[in-house]
Amino acid sequence: MEIEARERWDREAAEYQRTYIRGENEYNGLLMDFLANNCGLAPGSRVLDIGCGVGKYGVYFARMDCDVVLTDISPEMLRFAEKNLADTGGKWHTLCGDWREISPDDPTLCPKFDVAISTMSPAVSDDETVAKMSAVTDGWCLITQFCRWEDPLRGEFCRRLGLPEKPVIGNIEDLGGGIIRSVSACGYTPLTAYQDYGWADYRTPEESAARFLARYFDSEPDESTKTAALAAAQGMTDDLGRVRDAVDTRVVWVYWTTKNGGR
Repeated sequence: MEIEARERWDREAAEYQRTYIRGENEYNGLLMDFLANNCGLAPGSRVLDIGCGVGKYGVYFARMDCDVVLTDISPEMLRFAEKNLADTGGKWHTLCGDWREISPDDPTLCPKFDVAISTMSPAVSDDETVAKMSAVTDGWCLITQFCRWEDPLRGEFCRRLGLPEKPVIGNIEDLGGGIIRSVSACGYTPLTAYQDYGWADYRTPEESAARFLARYFDSEPDESTKTAALAAAQGMTDDLGRVRDAVDTRVVWVYWTTKNGGR
């Protein structure tokens, strides 16, 4: 299972890097402000980012002169993260592995962190992984998860290809609820905030079709399906020959303190 997850995220890494290169968005700034105002994030903080991807938030932290540790199951994600953090001038380290398997006594995780985050990642998703995140933190933890996802382009691909619609993310309505229950089960008091988050990307028909197929099918689709997907994408282009992919979501931010017993 770990090998499959690693390979999947390795394949996704280049797309995440393209998103990173496009630059900051309003949501990123809102989350950083929230961490500063509610979770004690400040210059010099020691920060852990679990399931960091290509290091989008790690760059923010490093530029704040924080001491940053970034973990991810994907070596390719971390390769991009190291490239992105290289010119920040900050203090940072990467640690490759499944958070479930990483020892809390790993020297990279010592001393404890002032702030630990995991954003839109399956890395922290149950009692065990929440407990480990809390154990290495002497301050505040924050997990973000989607609780609503509307993706019209995906639905249009399904309609044109005659495929049944299925969600990008499994039981999305319960992702945040599961985290809240795990935080409580570990003996901490979960606090919540909600944020709407929408974005739009433009891709060539080839890129759009390939992205849909990679996210819809668990294995390589046959050539006839690839041809049909490309034809569908070509029928959805704008005047510039691009396919617009607009997504509208809502995100729950679950956060808690580990100080004073977490209460």
